[in-house]
Amino acid sequence: MPPEDDSWKRYSGIIMMRACISCQHYEQIGWDNDKHCLYQDWRKKPKQNGRVQYGNCLRNGNEVFCTEICPQYLQEPGIETVEKPNRPAARQQCQPQLV
Repeated sequence: MPPEDDSWKRYSGIIMMRACISCQHYEQIGWDNDKHCLYQDWRKKPKQNGRVQYGNCLRNGNEVFCTEICPQYLQEPGIETVEKPNRPAARQQCQPQLV
């Protein structure tokens, strides 16, 4: 039974981390090993060199891991996002456009 108020109507059903994976500029390519993997194994322990999705940033033209955060983030419509810490290093170094 839904709650008495209308708060449940605002929930889209899709929750993603606020990172490249939920950005309109991200285009998926595949999976690659990542020494800064945020994912956990079945024991809730951080994966060492876990496989993480990567793709192209259509805004910068760089290859990025899906867990990266940049100042040009543009959220996909219809999803909810949760904050997460940024990675210590990017897949490919990039100087974001300042203009």
